[in-house]
Amino acid sequence: KKSKDVSAQDTYPYGICFKPDGTKMYMVGDANDTIYQYSLSTPWDVSTADYDKKSKDVSAQDTYPYDVCFKPDGTKMYLVGDANNTVYQYSLSTPWAISTADYDEKFKDVSAQDTGPLGVCFKPDGTKMYIMGWSNDRVFQYSLPPPAVGRSFGFIIG
Repeated sequence: KKSKDVSAQDTYPYGICFKPDGTKMYMVGDANDTIYQYSLSTPWDVSTADYDKKSKDVSAQDTYPYDVCFKPDGTKMYLVGDANNTVYQYSLSTPWAISTADYDEKFKDVSAQDTGPLGVCFKPDGTKMYIMGWSNDRVFQYSLPPPAVGRSFGFIIG
């Protein structure tokens, strides 16, 4: 068994996500409403994770952030929060660099399906979004618009 103590960053860690090559890890901390970035010296081995001293405060969007995921190329980030029952979209000017994330003013309210969303995930081509929630104990699937001409992924919500 391997582990990484993240309590120095946040005492209420919830969501976790990895860069596809396993060299970066992102943790959602509810105590500080922040997403933290770690580098793994051995890909996919959490015991080698070091905090990059890079983070993104998301409290302006949601004060109960629970999960995060990224577009496969690291240029978009999606956060699900329970305070507003919403998925939020951010753009990263430097792929995979959490400190460069800016809120796109795009979001998807999922309260009609679940008032306790805890997890978010996308189909790799960006045409489907999946939300898991505790208030209905279900996984919900959403169809997203196909990507615009010249774009390889949809991943636009709002």
